[in-house]
Amino acid sequence: MNWKLVLLLSLSGPMLAIAGVYGLISFGIEPYVMSTVLIIFAILIAKFGKQYYFLQGMLAGLLSGFLMTVVRLRFLQKYVQNNQDAIDQVEFILHKLKFIRSPLIILSLFIITASLLTGLISFGLSRILNKD
Repeated sequence: MNWKLVLLLSLSGPMLAIAGVYGLISFGIEPYVMSTVLIIFAILIAKFGKQYYFLQGMLAGLLSGFLMTVVRLRFLQKYVQNNQDAIDQVEFILHKLKFIRSPLIILSLFIITASLLTGLISFGLSRILNKD
């Protein structure tokens, strides 16, 4: 397990959150940016990881998502100020998913799903690269 790699990759979460807080990355393109980042995670883990590729990918995704959420919550007022469309889209999603009342539940499900996919892609790429 390459903990240094997992920790370094997870630092992209706060960097992306800060970019989002200041409006450099709009709410509409955040999923695409995050998907690209998670694929880069998977490639780097498959290339430089030491066994447990799925676990490393999942942990990097979880930690990155958690740190991103912490930074956004810390600067929530500034985030809302610079991303007015985010409020409208979150309200729309909550209206469509009436059984889920909290945006944190949706965010948690997204982070878990993205982390699992990162782990699976890391594992698959490690097999393609014939590692272990």
